[in-house]
Amino acid sequence: MGYMNRVLLKFDPNGMMPRLMETIAPYRSLRPGEMLNWYRIERILGHGGFGVIYLATDTNLQHQVAIKEYRLLVPAGRVDTASVTEERRQRASEGMQRFIVEARNLVRFNHPNIVRVMSVFELNDSAYMVMEFEAGQDLREYLRIPKHTSELALKNLFVPISEGLAEVHKHGYVHRDIKPANILVRTDETPVLLDFGSARPAMPVDSNTLTALVSAGYSALEQYTGGSEREQGPWTDIYSLGAVLYFAISGADPVDSAKRGTALLNGGKDPLVPARIIGQERYSSGFLQAIDWALAVRIADRPRQLSEWMEVLLGSTLRRKPTQRIDSTDQAVPMDTGEPLDPLHGPSMRDRPVPRNVNTARARRFRGRRAMRVAWVVLALTVVIAGTMLWILSDATNGGDVTTADRQQAVVIDARVAQTRPDEDAAMRSAAEKADTEKITQLARENAEAAAAEKTAAEAQAEAAAQAKAAAQAAARVQAAAAEQARRDSQEAERRARLRARRIQLVTALEQASILLDQGQLVEAQAALDEAASIDRNDATLKTLRSRWRTALIDSQIPVSDEEFDRMIEQFDKLRRALESNDVATMEALTDSSDQNALFRQLMSRFASLDIRIDRIRVRNVDKTISARLRIETMIRSSGERAIPSPAYQDRTISSRRIEGQWSLIQW
Repeated sequence: MGYMNRVLLKFDPNGMMPRLMETIAPYRSLRPGEMLNWYRIERILGHGGFGVIYLATDTNLQHQVAIKEYRLLVPAGRVDTASVTEERRQRASEGMQRFIVEARNLVRFNHPNIVRVMSVFELNDSAYMVMEFEAGQDLREYLRIPKHTSELALKNLFVPISEGLAEVHKHGYVHRDIKPANILVRTDETPVLLDFGSARPAMPVDSNTLTALVSAGYSALEQYTGGSEREQGPWTDIYSLGAVLYFAISGADPVDSAKRGTALLNGGKDPLVPARIIGQERYSSGFLQAIDWALAVRIADRPRQLSEWMEVLLGSTLRRKPTQRIDSTDQAVPMDTGEPLDPLHGPSMRDRPVPRNVNTARARRFRGRRAMRVAWVVLALTVVIAGTMLWILSDATNGGDVTTADRQQAVVIDARVAQTRPDEDAAMRSAAEKADTEKITQLARENAEAAAAEKTAAEAQAEAAAQAKAAAQAAARVQAAAAEQARRDSQEAERRARLRARRIQLVTALEQASILLDQGQLVEAQAALDEAASIDRNDATLKTLRSRWRTALIDSQIPVSDEEFDRMIEQFDKLRRALESNDVATMEALTDSSDQNALFRQLMSRFASLDIRIDRIRVRNVDKTISARLRIETMIRSSGERAIPSPAYQDRTISSRRIEGQWSLIQW
């Protein structure tokens, strides 16, 4: 059996404050291996506000999808709906039809940073929405790495989210449930916005009873109040985006908007520590002011459209990174051009010239040498052919062939010369042999000198290679030392970032605990103190607040005594006499300053006296409060003319509360 926990706010049609109800209704979840049409259930991914989400396999296309199931909640142990009241059954049927209509509307959201709805169908008396399955980390897990919480990283993360959300707003819808759990960061570090089960049209809805699904800390105040869908719009999602950014810079969930609104409505201070204080050491002032702007409690104090808020959030620090189109086998390479990034539109694509081949000059030199060799070959062939032609022409001029007589005459002449000059020939041969010997000796000497020069050059080359190797080894050692130092610096930076984040979380928890103690909310104050103790239990401020909490806890168990009751009645009576006698100073001293003080100052300046009555005095030992009704019976002018105030401000409740043994000033 699976279980779905739903926290609902039921709105009274007469405009009363919402009433919190928790419904825990069991139903049978689909088991692994079961089939929905051609979808095979693999496992449960999680439970949402409107049902359960499964991981399934599309057996036709053989890929994974996510399927959200809308369930009719019935009493435990029942498989039929006979015992369900007709009103509840009708509401469940209307809810399922609305689920189907919303799925058909969500198909129109075609953006890479919002989850894509692929199909919807009815089966097993329920409805199923088929969505694209996205794998990755949820935002809480992703932001645990310190580098992901830098200002530039957060801006780069929230630009695509804002683009996807702008697509939703363009179709007239508001997401209404933006929180870290509904933002997934894919493996390529691109974000995707999930779970549009709470999405609603940004238009008035005519309904006597509305059911609101809220996420504490991330839902705007208008999502809590009666008839709120008339007041919800892009500004509602902007509040949630600001809350997610607040979590990213502080590591803690923001204070719930309902608590903030209650504190401000009662004249107290906002319990949320502003982002400009939490992140003042790590983030720019403009970035933090944009977060505080988005987290304004009143709608009128928030930006109306995403575009105007993103322009302030991003400022001019983020740059567009167009890509360079290169070979089809390569990926696009980002290139900074210095242009500002449009916060709601993606980067533009720019072509760059194809880089020149680095071997072009080498190829040109090779072609030049080849052309020169061809020219030399052609020249040599020309010379050979020309010499041959000249020899043929010379032979033809001398009469063609040499006769036998000519050859015999030449032999005779050579013999005579040899016989008449034998001594000269011997001398010439000796001189030639001597010259040849000297030439051989000279060649040997030159060869030896060349060999010695080659040896010297080889030794010099070997020495240069050894020096280059030593230099390379030294450079490698320096580079390794630099890398090790960089690693240590990175580890130290991460350690300091973790300590800074924990310190911010500690300060936030302590400030919340102090505010809650001032308001007498001891259970919430204990939770905040426990959170602070999990960070640093030896903190001096924590010990002081622990002591205050124990004192307040003991005080809360002591009932209001008769003496305390009489003393507070006396204080109420002093306030009555001060108002009747136009004693402004006594009124200011007895009451906690608020708009009522200004109102009574104005009345006392316009009328000579006021006729005041205090009745309906009550004691509440649950929160140690004494309250009464203060009624203005008549207002008397100096002329004696009497006036009766309008019912709108004739009555008001005054009270005082005992906190840590001390009674507070009178609260209007």
